[in-house]
Amino acid sequence: MTTERLRALGLVALRLGTTAWLGAGVMFLAILLGLRGSPLFDVATKDQHPRVLFPRYYLVEFVCLGLALAGALASAGRIKSIPENPTLPAFRLPGPTVWLGLAMVAALMDYFVLYRPLAEMLGQPPYPDSFRRLHEWSRWVNSGILLLTLVASLQSLWPTRER
Repeated sequence: MTTERLRALGLVALRLGTTAWLGAGVMFLAILLGLRGSPLFDVATKDQHPRVLFPRYYLVEFVCLGLALAGALASAGRIKSIPENPTLPAFRLPGPTVWLGLAMVAALMDYFVLYRPLAEMLGQPPYPDSFRRLHEWSRWVNSGILLLTLVASLQSLWPTRER
């Protein structure tokens, strides 16, 4: 496989992964808000839904962000040699790689540091103050992940300049 073909496939994976995660994340939010506000579900069901929905949420998040990050790394092309040493190739990491790397770190932190302790507290009301604090942090972190993914997606979709 040629370098150009690998870069092109990487760009496809980057674009697919970012747009898939943005769509899935927004859809999940819409479903979650609908469930929380619906009179069709009792309080016990609403308290237990994270045990059913969130493992799948994180699985889809890690698959999409992983695909996008791998694509970003594969599409990061070799550029001109370093002027001081022309034998060493210089590599550039495009913006999407940085944003997706940050998003993946935040997603891992959210899962291991925030979600898992929250999941252990579920089903045991009344919830301690730490539950509300962790839940708020998780909301902010997940919003940040979607924002970082949006920036990476826009950068990957933006047309490049002709040289």
